Amino acid sequence: MQPPPHSGAVMCKFFASPQGCRFGLACRFSHGMQPMQQQHHQQMPMHAPPHHGGMQHRDPPALLKMHSRMNKHAVAGELSAALALLQQLPSMGLSPTLITFSIIIKGCQKARPPRPDLALQYFDVMVLHHAIPPNVVVYSSLLHVLAAAGDTAKVSALLASMQSVHGVAPNEITFTNLITALGRRRQAQ
Repeated sequence: MQPPPHSGAVMCKFFASPQGCRFGLACRFSHGMQPMQQQHHQQMPMHAPPHHGGMQHRDPPALLKMHSRMNKHAVAGELSAALALLQQLPSMGLSPTLITFSIIIKGCQKARPPRPDLALQYFDVMVLHHAIPPNVVVYSSLLHVLAAAGDTAKVSALLASMQSVHGVAPNEITFTNLITALGRRRQAQ
């Protein structure tokens, strides 16, 4: 038996693509940021620092709206517009979250040409400056942008360190993204 439409369990990978999801309302996957946000909140420990929010916290509506706007630009490959919105967060009294950085890294992947240098920079800002531990979604996006740029040495190093440094194991989506990015890279050559 299939789950009901838009069950929210898993985000539709086609919804955010330029062509969109061909199944529309009949799609059994979520058409929004809710699954990623739910995963973010479920993975936060109870003792998380206040700027991470803890289990009781939900991102403020203003941040959710900014995430939606940033994601729109990131998916369209408009990295500079997504980064401009990121720069506005402090003036609004908002702090970036795991979702914020996931969107920016995705924007680095969708930019033409891909921007692995910026993706690594914002990954470091997330981990070192904001003390936000990465999850498999962020690692998968970062690996994808590195693979799309053809930087196989950094892909190998990141794959080796993701579990040893942060305890994050790659999953099927991680490997699918890598295979897809490397395959497209090879076809482009």
